Amino acid sequence: MLLAGSFVSAQENSLRQSLAFEGGYPENVVVGSSVTAGTNDMLYAGLNSPNGIFWSDDFADTWHAPSAGSDFGTISDVQTSTTPGTAFMVGGINLYRTQDNGTTWQELSAVQNVSQFIATGTGGVLVVPTRDNQVYISSDDGDNFTALDLSVTDVTVSADGTILALVTVTGDTTALYTITLSGAVNTGVSGTWRYVAAHPTDPNFIVLSSSSGVSYSSTGAAGVFTAMTNPEGISNAQKAVIRASGRIYLGNDYSDDNGTTWTNASIRNWVTFDDVNGYVYTQSDRGVGRSSDAGVSYTDKITGMTGVTVNDLAQDDSKEVVWLAAQGGFAKSTNFASSLAAGSDPTWEFPINQNETVNTGDAVWVDPNQSDVVLAGASGVIFRTADGGTTWTEGDTGIDTTNGSIFVDIVEYDGTSSVLYASYQYTEGGSNNDEIGGGVIQSTDGGITWTDLDMPNVPAGPMVVDSDGQLIVGVGVEQTSAEASRGLYLFNGLAWSQLYSQSALITALAYSSDTNTIFAVSSGADIEGEVYKSTDAGNWGQWDIVGTNDIPSDFWGQNVVVNAHNSDQIFVSTARPSGTGYIYSCTISTDVCEIYYTGLKDETFNTMLFDGLVTGSNTGIYSYQSKANLRLTKRTKQRQLVIRLTDKSTNQSLNNRTVKIYRKAKTAGTFKLIDSMKIKNGKAQYSVHAKGGIFQARWRATKADANVYTARTLSNNKKFTRLP
Repeated sequence: MLLAGSFVSAQENSLRQSLAFEGGYPENVVVGSSVTAGTNDMLYAGLNSPNGIFWSDDFADTWHAPSAGSDFGTISDVQTSTTPGTAFMVGGINLYRTQDNGTTWQELSAVQNVSQFIATGTGGVLVVPTRDNQVYISSDDGDNFTALDLSVTDVTVSADGTILALVTVTGDTTALYTITLSGAVNTGVSGTWRYVAAHPTDPNFIVLSSSSGVSYSSTGAAGVFTAMTNPEGISNAQKAVIRASGRIYLGNDYSDDNGTTWTNASIRNWVTFDDVNGYVYTQSDRGVGRSSDAGVSYTDKITGMTGVTVNDLAQDDSKEVVWLAAQGGFAKSTNFASSLAAGSDPTWEFPINQNETVNTGDAVWVDPNQSDVVLAGASGVIFRTADGGTTWTEGDTGIDTTNGSIFVDIVEYDGTSSVLYASYQYTEGGSNNDEIGGGVIQSTDGGITWTDLDMPNVPAGPMVVDSDGQLIVGVGVEQTSAEASRGLYLFNGLAWSQLYSQSALITALAYSSDTNTIFAVSSGADIEGEVYKSTDAGNWGQWDIVGTNDIPSDFWGQNVVVNAHNSDQIFVSTARPSGTGYIYSCTISTDVCEIYYTGLKDETFNTMLFDGLVTGSNTGIYSYQSKANLRLTKRTKQRQLVIRLTDKSTNQSLNNRTVKIYRKAKTAGTFKLIDSMKIKNGKAQYSVHAKGGIFQARWRATKADANVYTARTLSNNKKFTRLP
C-alpha cells in the first residue's frame, strides 16, 4: 500500500500498512534550491507530527517521506540554507541537517535541547535557540557553532545578515537584540512581543507582533516602532511575512499601508512565496495549498504526505463504511473492507465539515445498520446526518461551548441505535467559571435531541454499555488529580455511582460480550499507567491488573480493543510525551503481554478498532497484520513431522487452518506440493515415506484471516534420509 518509508514497517510480530489517508498540519513550508542557487526547485514541509518532514522537487505535486528507519519525533520547524541542497529542521528537541535535498538527515549533536524554532540567512548563517537559555550561531551551515547566553523567544535574519532576536526580560516582557558571533546588543526596544520579522531586501524594516498588537520600524532595530491597527485574528499571535513590495501578511490578512488597513488574504496561518516560479503556498484543509494565480485560489497538494491526527474511528456492520474524526474535520470511506481484502487502498472523502467553523473532529459514531446515519462531535457540538454527510443538523445538547468542551465518545445502548450516549469534558472554564468538568448526555431518538444525565461534574471520557444495559464511564484529565475526577463511574439507568478510583486517569474502555469482561487502560504523569480487567458483571467493583510483569511502569495507556476473532486477546497502546509509542498484545488467559508493534517517537495511537487491527494515530490511519509462526519438528524414530501453527505474538495455536506440505528430493531441487493437513488441537502430524527428502510446510491466510495475518508463512525445513 501507499507510503513505504518510515511510517510502515515489518516487525517481529506484525506488519503495518498505511491506508492512504493523506494530508497533515504543516507548521510551515519553505523554498530552497537543489543544485543551482536561486532556482527555488525544492520545497520542504514541516508537519506538527512524528517524522513530519516532507520534501518535494515538483512544486508540491508529490511529497516524499523520510527514509525507512528515520525517527525524528515531532517536527516543529524547517528552514533552508542559501547553499543548494541544504536545509535544517527541528525534530523533537534535536537539530538535523540535510545536504542531499531531504533524502537523508543527520543530527547536529553540537546543539542539544533545541527550542521549536530556528532561523537561517545568507552565507550559511544558522541561528538555533535552545531551551537552556542559550542561542547557537553558525556561519558555515552548522559545521561549527558559537554559543551565547540568551533566552530567545523568536529570531530572524535581516537582509544584511544581522540577527534580530526577541530575548526574554521578565515574565512576558521581551527586548529586541541584535546578535553577531561576537555578542549581543540590546536595542532598548521592549514590550510583550512574541515574534520578529524582517523585510527581505530592506534591513531597516522590521515588524514585531504579539497576541495583543503589532508594530513596525522603518529605521532599523533601534529606531522608532509605530503601532499598526490590529488585524482580525491577532489573538493567534502569528509571525508577520513581509514582501519586497512592502506588503505585510499577518494571520490571515495583509496590509499595503503599514497596518493602517487590513484585507483578508484567503490564507491560513502562514504563507510562502516562490516568486521565481510563480507559486504561493499556504495551509489548506488537508495540508498544503498551492496557488498559481497570486493567491486568488488554492489547490490541495498532499500526495505522499501523511501527518493527519486521527482522533476517533467508527465502522458499520458491513465493514465497508468507516468514518474518521480527524484534525481538519471528518472523513469517510465506503470501500474499506473490500479494499483491504484486495490489498488496495481505501478511498477517502476528506474533509467533510458540518459548517465553516468546524476544523477538527473529536468523536464520531455511525449507525451499524444504517450507515447514512452518522453523529459527529466537534467543538462541543454534536452534528447529525441521515444522508451520509451531505447535509447536517446541529443537535441541541445544552452544553456550554464557551469552555472548550470536547466530545470524547459516542456509544449506543445495547445495539439500539435510537438510544445513544455522548461523553464530554472541558478544562478551560467558560461562562460558568468551572475550570474542569464534564458529563454524559443521552438521546432516545437517534441523536436528534439530547438530555443531560446529571452525572457528577467530572471530565467524562470513554464509555461502554454492558449486557445489562448499564453505562460505564472512564473519567480523568491531567489537570486535576481529585479522586472524584478519576476512575470509573456506573449509571444503572437511575443513578450514578463511582466504581473505582485509585487516582486512575482512564483513557479507554473495551467490553467483550463473549466473556462479559470490561478492559480499561489508564495514563498520567502523576501515577503509573495500568491495564485493568473486570469480570465482576453487574457490579463491576472488582478490578484486576493485566500483564503485571510485562507492562512497564512508565506506561501511558491510550487505547484498548478486543480481538473480534479471539476474545482472549486484547491490544493496548501507550505513548509518553517525547517517548516512543507502542502497541502491546495481551493474552488474558495467561496474563502475558508482549510488544506487538513499535511506533515512532512521539507517535500516539489515539483510537483503535478491530477488523484486523486498525489504528488512528497522529500520523494517519493504519492496518496491521499479525505474523504467524509455522514450525516443523522432526521425530526421527517415528519418521514423522509434527506441524505447529501459532500466532507469533500470543503463541496461541491457530487451529482449523489448513497447511500444505512440500517436498524436494535434494537440496538443489524444487519443492513440490505433496499433501495438505488441518491443524487440530494445536498440531498436525505427517508420516514420511521411505524415500525421505527435504520437507517444508506453508500456510496462506484465507479470506477469514486475510485482515488479521500476513498473506504467507513458511516453516523451517526438515530432512529425512532415504530408507535402505
